[in-house]
Amino acid sequence: MPFRRSGGAAVAAALVGLLVGAGACTAGGNGNPSPPSTPPPSSVEPSGGSGVEEPFGSACPNLPDGGAGSLVDLSNRDWITALGNIPALAQLSVTVALAGLGNDVTGMQQATIFAPTDSAFRDLGVVRGRQLLTNPSQAADVVRYHIVPVRLAPDALAGSHPTLTGQTIEVTGTGEDFTVNGKAKIICGNLQTQNATLYLVDQVLQPF
Repeated sequence: MPFRRSGGAAVAAALVGLLVGAGACTAGGNGNPSPPSTPPPSSVEPSGGSGVEEPFGSACPNLPDGGAGSLVDLSNRDWITALGNIPALAQLSVTVALAGLGNDVTGMQQATIFAPTDSAFRDLGVVRGRQLLTNPSQAADVVRYHIVPVRLAPDALAGSHPTLTGQTIEVTGTGEDFTVNGKAKIICGNLQTQNATLYLVDQVLQPF
């Protein structure tokens, strides 16, 4: 799935699309609620020994070499802001904003985010998707279940990890082949932001 950047106002279109039953989302733009202010650039430099870690997975986004949405750009942003720069995560970006998590996530210094793609949200169906967009408490529970409050490198992924809900998720696998809770595949892993590592998954994890 090459992930390409889309035009403005597409996040708003994603929100409206689910609410009317279209079941389709496109990439971020002007409809997204105001993100936290962008932190100043870090000392990370572009590729070729820059210290920016390479993502893995056959479905990783086709990120540009430089500028907005590049690996260096993501590494200089907090993870909530970074979601809006990855077109495949438009619906997650909207859901996080509507969940009103506040200091639960904005103050986090280290985290691992298991980030469902737009396709994963569409697989929930229109009814469940609408519930998440219209019920902030349900959305907050689902989002928190995707957040582990420590950074997990790929070689530390396998195992049981507590989430912000107090429940755990179980990751199995090795190398570049990992599954979460026995169902959700990590399709793009090890995307670094300023305060979190992102692992894109092909299913929305459901807290129990």
